[in-house]
Amino acid sequence: MDVEAVYTNIPHKDGLQVFTNTIQNKEESNIISALCDFVLTHNYFSFDNKNYLQINGTAMGTLMAPQYANIFMADLEQRFLNHCTQKPLLYLRYIDDIFLIWTHGEQSLKKFHQDFNSFHPNINLTLEKFIQ
Repeated sequence: MDVEAVYTNIPHKDGLQVFTNTIQNKEESNIISALCDFVLTHNYFSFDNKNYLQINGTAMGTLMAPQYANIFMADLEQRFLNHCTQKPLLYLRYIDDIFLIWTHGEQSLKKFHQDFNSFHPNINLTLEKFIQ
């Protein structure tokens, strides 16, 4: 599975909320969230001699982007998998690439995929099957 455009599809509000919830120390949480908010809301770039402000997600070149995506996806996965009745035998993810072993049949894999894609309005997975 692959998360489609994970960096640009994480809404600022949702990503910052996950950061705030993840950090145990309230003072550190507030500082880090404020810094992340600044990076996310001041991401200007130029294209074809025009300047733009990115209003959703984070730029792939931003140093915080991999950690931001990992923390957001880890939270999303945990919440999704906690409510699933059928779970993968193995579930591994590296940023936007997901490897899983599914032992419940092809129809239930399709349902798992559809349910995951319905879990968050901005996050969608592609599905590639390798069956043996």
